Amino acid sequence: MQANEIRARIEEVCDDLPKLPAVVTKLLAIIDDENGTPEQVVKVLEPDPALTTRILRVANSAYYGFSQSIHELRRAVPLIGLDMVRSLALSLGVVGGLSAGGGQTDCYLDGLWLHSLTVGNGCNALARKLGFRSEHIFITAFLHDIGKLVLNRTFPDEFKACLDESGRRGMAVFELEREIMGMDHGEIGAILLEKWQFPEIIIQPVRYHHTRETGNAASKIDLAMIRVLDILCHKLGVRAEPLEVEVPLYKNDLELLGLDRKTLLEFTEELKDSIEDNRSLYSAMT
Repeated sequence: MQANEIRARIEEVCDDLPKLPAVVTKLLAIIDDENGTPEQVVKVLEPDPALTTRILRVANSAYYGFSQSIHELRRAVPLIGLDMVRSLALSLGVVGGLSAGGGQTDCYLDGLWLHSLTVGNGCNALARKLGFRSEHIFITAFLHDIGKLVLNRTFPDEFKACLDESGRRGMAVFELEREIMGMDHGEIGAILLEKWQFPEIIIQPVRYHHTRETGNAASKIDLAMIRVLDILCHKLGVRAEPLEVEVPLYKNDLELLGLDRKTLLEFTEELKDSIEDNRSLYSAMT
């Protein structure tokens, strides 16, 4: 199957894929607005019982370990932070919609979203450690593998072939995607995010995270962090695919981030220590 055929089919089916719920779109707009407030977020959330329940469950989870139970949104939202509210909204709107109707098992999809969550939180932690401020890094990292959900839902047989061949031939899944379908899940995810009218600063890192491209000036730091965290999480076993295929860290990414060997080793240990916390958080989210 050629890339242009895949693209044409994706362009067709994207209009039929679940759209982001209105509550998610409103939340993203408020959270991305520098003048947005927790009070505005609470007002949007209150009419949505499913999302409200999920936020309160997370706020009362072991991940946060607050000493008292939290029963009100107006307390929960400031405590867990707007980044977490955003991730919960996306998990409800994106994970729920795109996870249905595909070819992979729940176990695979759980692994995929645990990986995405760990990469997202890891990027936040790395940005803090290195002194970078990135308003979009969590949401971009959380969505970096969304193309796999599109493939799983829309081309389940071809996607399963990529996973099977990866184990048999010892090749990375994204390499098999290019071989079998002419494009990888990064580019496919970017097509969907364009349809959903996400900004280029988010789309570019998703599109290029399995290439050596640097993206544009506004997104290249985010892209480098996502590539580093994606590879580190795979090495630590936080991945959907059962087979680990060696993918090296790009020297240019490490240099761009100013990430020397000592700091990289320290951060890898910190990331390893965070894995169980992310498992607990994912359990509360779902």
